[in-house]
Amino acid sequence: MGRNSTMRYGSVLFPKRTYSTCLLLAIVFILAGNEVQAEADFGVSAIFGFGGEQEIDVTINDPGGAEYFSSKHNFTTTFGFNLFAHFNIVKALQIGGEARLLFWAAEYPSNASSEYGSYMIEVGPSFRTVVKVISEMSFFLRFMPGLAIVVRSDELGRELIGEPGVKGLEFHTAIGLTLGGFGGMSFEFSEHLGAMIEFGYIYHLAYGEWDNTWPTSYAKGDYEFSGGQFTLSCGVYF
Repeated sequence: MGRNSTMRYGSVLFPKRTYSTCLLLAIVFILAGNEVQAEADFGVSAIFGFGGEQEIDVTINDPGGAEYFSSKHNFTTTFGFNLFAHFNIVKALQIGGEARLLFWAAEYPSNASSEYGSYMIEVGPSFRTVVKVISEMSFFLRFMPGLAIVVRSDELGRELIGEPGVKGLEFHTAIGLTLGGFGGMSFEFSEHLGAMIEFGYIYHLAYGEWDNTWPTSYAKGDYEFSGGQFTLSCGVYF
């Protein structure tokens, strides 16, 4: 097509340059109408997890054939904190990221230990929709998918096998995913300081390996960790 070619829509002819200009103006108008703001909120919050249970599915790769067993235990209270940032995209949508560290434990029937010393590192994007009630106060819903790194206490192997004297049984770091859904509210004290509180649920799923080289036999295998908890978070942002 030549330099002055046109595009036909119905019975009306539009020059290409006019069509492109109208499209650009329409995009600018939509973004301007949604109050695009080049601002970001950075913050930190404390996390408290409660309720829920973990499930451990273990595969034992024995020379005589693979064996499989599953174990479920309630979580104790989880403590942790997270760092977050959200960038205003349009009027009611924010996109950012979150990194959290959770110290957790599980209860076992023997009560010999509660597996303190286990922790999770989770990072991922955060998507938040915000509704302002008044100029200082807002309600929000948030969704966060991400990567989960689960580091387990050495007590886990002893409790699952049921022999407190067993040594050398090690569950290696597991890698998987996390999904979290939250709802909460925030209050701005000033232009550069605010507080937030949110309630939600976090689910974890991760896969790892384990092995045992003591005392005379060698065994190894895979395990799957899954579970979730309700959470309450309180924090500040700048």
